[in-house]
Amino acid sequence: MEEHLPVYWDISVTEGNPLPTAVFEANPELTNFDNRLVSRAIWSESICAEYIAEFDLKMEAVIPGNSAQLFFELYYDSIWYTKGVYDNINTDGWIHCTFDVSEGAGDFFRIGFRAAGDTSTVIGSWMIDNILVDFHCYPPDSMQYDLTETQVNLFWNQPCRKADTIVYPYGFNVFRTDSTGLPPYFQLNTEPITDTFYVDTIYGSMLNGEFRYCMNVLYYNCVSDTSASILVSIPVGIDESEKINVRLFPNPVSEMLQIQSESALESVTLWSVTGVVQLQIQNLNDQKITVPVDNLSEGIYWIGISTRSGYVVRKVIVMRL
Repeated sequence: MEEHLPVYWDISVTEGNPLPTAVFEANPELTNFDNRLVSRAIWSESICAEYIAEFDLKMEAVIPGNSAQLFFELYYDSIWYTKGVYDNINTDGWIHCTFDVSEGAGDFFRIGFRAAGDTSTVIGSWMIDNILVDFHCYPPDSMQYDLTETQVNLFWNQPCRKADTIVYPYGFNVFRTDSTGLPPYFQLNTEPITDTFYVDTIYGSMLNGEFRYCMNVLYYNCVSDTSASILVSIPVGIDESEKINVRLFPNPVSEMLQIQSESALESVTLWSVTGVVQLQIQNLNDQKITVPVDNLSEGIYWIGISTRSGYVVRKVIVMRL
């Protein structure tokens, strides 16, 4: 907090949770008062994080009511925004308060506690303690997967998309349980994954097992919490041709991608590794279609194919041959 507190805010060395605490009291008597306790400027470097403000509050009232109120505020863009309002009451001890202040992310912001009212004689004391602003970087979206005879194909979107801006992290880590599907999780990659997919090879020991996968994000200034987990059951004798028989060729492809299916195609969606949809074709009723990719940049894409037999995801590589 500021070294020089605003007038009428003080430090109590006899109260606190634990000692000491910031306190606003009725002495001397104030009328039509409006005084704010202000933090130092807080640098919120990452826009890919949730910023949370926490504090403990204890209120003692002489005459409870709303003629005097305490406002918790957030300052950014040269404006103070009210995030919470507390009437003058007896809190019966300390209460813990939590507010999301993520709207101030990406720049400097401040938090403030503003005491305002008609007369301070209705207040016994308002105390603020254990003020903390912390942040948690956004975890990745829940993964999806496609199961083939030899591998589990995991894929996900970029985790931080704000105001149509995608922030690319340093990398990802993927974790998996053993065949019980129960923790602990073991990290599968030895180096950070820079794509938005990961291929886990199926070995004989994995057959007839259940595995849970989750992941986290490596940002340049923090590591996120792990994502929600997904459960993948790997039966004995997986046969992709019996599951959904879909062929894509050529792959890599430069201009036209051919898709053939034993059962009727219903829809096709192509998206980039960042999760941006590039092409979508719906209301199909054919076993063979041609998808133009000549307008796409070279790179890796994912294509989701819905047929009458089910849904499958495949990787497509666009390359100018």
